[in-house]
Amino acid sequence: MNWDAIGAIGEMIGATAVVLSLMYLALQLRQQNIESKEFATHTMAEGFRNSVSAYSEQDKASLYVKANNVDAQLTEAELISHYVIISTMIRLAEEAYGLYLRNRVDEETWQGMNRQYRVSFREYAVQRVWQVRKEFYSSGFQNYMDEIGDLPDQKKIYRV
Repeated sequence: MNWDAIGAIGEMIGATAVVLSLMYLALQLRQQNIESKEFATHTMAEGFRNSVSAYSEQDKASLYVKANNVDAQLTEAELISHYVIISTMIRLAEEAYGLYLRNRVDEETWQGMNRQYRVSFREYAVQRVWQVRKEFYSSGFQNYMDEIGDLPDQKKIYRV
């Protein structure tokens, strides 16, 4: 065997090693993307559960029902509490919307949350906060909210 043949074999082994390394890297990147998407989905769902669970307390649930009544006058303390809870929920929705746009959340989870947002954001209790605070959110999210948040012609709407 001459040196040219040995060199050619070495080049083939080297090329094969490079191809195998690239395939391994692609596989690792794919797995990392899947795990990243699963983590983002879990975090988004956990945040949503936590924001909604604020209303499991009797006083917060009563506040939400009261805030959902167009004719109800909230005290300053009730307004602050209501704005904080709803603003937290809206900020979470903005984050989820951004994750969805960047394909960081799986489609099925996003669609379920999107349906929930479409119901929640039409309620007067949410709209009364949104109309005052919408400028604090990104323009793309403002468009999303305005699209789904058209308030029906009802004085009180609340769904559980």
